[in-house]
Amino acid sequence: SPAARGLFHRAAIHSGAGNTVFGSVAEETPVAEAIVEAANLDDPRQLLSLPAGQVIAAQIAGLKDWPQAWPIRPTVDGEIMPQRALNAARSGATRHVAMIIGTCRDEWALFSPPGTPFLPLEPRQLGNLDLGTMTAMEQRYASALPDVGAEDRRIRLLTAEHFWMPS
Repeated sequence: SPAARGLFHRAAIHSGAGNTVFGSVAEETPVAEAIVEAANLDDPRQLLSLPAGQVIAAQIAGLKDWPQAWPIRPTVDGEIMPQRALNAARSGATRHVAMIIGTCRDEWALFSPPGTPFLPLEPRQLGNLDLGTMTAMEQRYASALPDVGAEDRRIRLLTAEHFWMPS
């Protein structure tokens, strides 16, 4: 946010998917509406008066069948977030902030508990790329990593899709 300019001199960005944002308030509105509806509210501002547990419960209920990963994302709103973080960095907005940026190699394993059935990729698992691209990429991973099990390859693939490629 431009309002934060000068407040930070160093930053550690971990698991940052710099492109996983909504490009406008209109793009984000259906997510907010699903949460408000699940909370049985008429006005989104009423969320501010709810206990955190109720807000989280409404998020879980309202977004359980959302068709894409990470439905709660930063939103380009023209004020607090006037542009995508990557675009801001490219234009020099972060040039005075020393940064260290990283992810964990198998970070997607956190979202794929042991024993989770190995099923074909679904759009709701993806946050940035389309299903066709990821299915083709999964086949390339199988060719490039024949000694790595299918589940471990999937974890590596989804880690890359969510955390590496967009960063």
